Amino acid sequence: MTSERGNVKITGMGTASGGDFGSVRITGEAMIQGEMRCERFACIGTCSVEGGLSAKRLRLLGEAALEGALTADDLRLTGRIEAKGGIRARTMVVRGEVSTEGDLETDRLNARGAFDIGGLLNAGQADIRLYGSSRAQDIGGGTISVRRRGFRALKPWFTGSGAPELVAQTIEGDDIYLEHTRADVVRGKRIELGPGCRIRRAEYTESLRTHKSAEVGEFRKEP
Repeated sequence: MTSERGNVKITGMGTASGGDFGSVRITGEAMIQGEMRCERFACIGTCSVEGGLSAKRLRLLGEAALEGALTADDLRLTGRIEAKGGIRARTMVVRGEVSTEGDLETDRLNARGAFDIGGLLNAGQADIRLYGSSRAQDIGGGTISVRRRGFRALKPWFTGSGAPELVAQTIEGDDIYLEHTRADVVRGKRIELGPGCRIRRAEYTESLRTHKSAEVGEFRKEP
């Protein structure tokens, strides 16, 4: 491990103390002891953080586990990440699996994979393709699109064995399109429920369309 001019570089196996840095680059396996804040964070391999991680630009190819929260302006993930304290990113591109006990908040989410969100998933725009069993307590946003796809190259990153399906208590947005989703309530202006949906109640103000295989217990048009 080398550290100079506010930068950290770990190749192979190593540890680094938390603090403020310009660039952090990991190739191999690393342990971060404490909270870390940096301009750029890149990891190819595995990384454990005994605290939170904040970066303007974050790139991960591999796996990361954080005891605290993850904050980034631009987050791109291929692999698996767990942040117990929640995740907040301005833009988020995921090819793999995301897990948090807290909330996930982002302006724009582009996800191909699976997720387990203990709290609220809140996104201005959410484009989600399900490749594994996914869960969120609640989902809110402007435009929400959830579709199911299959892609073998992503399978090694998933720990679950369930079929690609989304489960949530409530889903609320302006424009909503869902496939293979189970929810108590879906609420929005314009809603389309595609194949495989099982919804207890759908509430809409402008339009509602349902696939022939979608199961909806109650429809309600709100003023």
